[in-house]
Amino acid sequence: RLRIYQQKCEAFETTVHSYTSCGYAWDEPCFPHRLVVEVPGERILGVYSLDDMKEQMPVYLPSTSENPAKRLLVSTHAEGAVKVLSIIDSSCHLVEDIPGFKEKRKLDRKEEKIDDYSERISVHISFIGLSLINSYPQELLFACAKDTKIDILQSVDQQNFSFQISSLQIDNQLHNTPYPVILSFDRDYGSNSTGWIKNKDRSSKIKEENGAQASTSDISCEPIFYLAAAKWRNKDISLVSFEYISL
Repeated sequence: RLRIYQQKCEAFETTVHSYTSCGYAWDEPCFPHRLVVEVPGERILGVYSLDDMKEQMPVYLPSTSENPAKRLLVSTHAEGAVKVLSIIDSSCHLVEDIPGFKEKRKLDRKEEKIDDYSERISVHISFIGLSLINSYPQELLFACAKDTKIDILQSVDQQNFSFQISSLQIDNQLHNTPYPVILSFDRDYGSNSTGWIKNKDRSSKIKEENGAQASTSDISCEPIFYLAAAKWRNKDISLVSFEYISL
């Protein structure tokens, strides 16, 4: 079993047993958004930021009179809008059980296959913003997407298409609204990188925060939306055959 608690909030703890999971929310929003993971009576495994989507350094636990040595694989990933911290005992499970590792392997295989295609069209749009304005004129909604990537590849026998978005946010631009953010799928939002909120009163402050953090952002984060498909080419146009469709 593991004992978890927010950094500087040790009194509010949660116990997670083997082969189980539990929902978690910060006990003190003003305190550091970092999670301490501890093996009761032994040691602290580490302190983790859930906004940092990546594989963490493995943790080694020496053998004791009761338990053999363990190598724990730790990773942070997203399942929709929920951030998940996974801890897996490599002696009991395959490394591929870690979602972040699986996605990395998929990307590696994708890069290897690119050389097999004779034609390629690649589009990368860093930022797309759309505003909905009424007849006054007054801005009602602002929607934006970050790091939109489209890849179209073609070989002699196959056509491949992929589309992904790193973040998506829709903001309510009315000044008297109590809920300025209508929809947000942005990994940086929880770490104060709220640069997509087009709020005139706070725009300069937000831009400064984004500028300070842009150089340290992790471009290898899993996208919030990913669609990929591979279609076999054939002479019979009435027959459409896909190797895979991944969403």
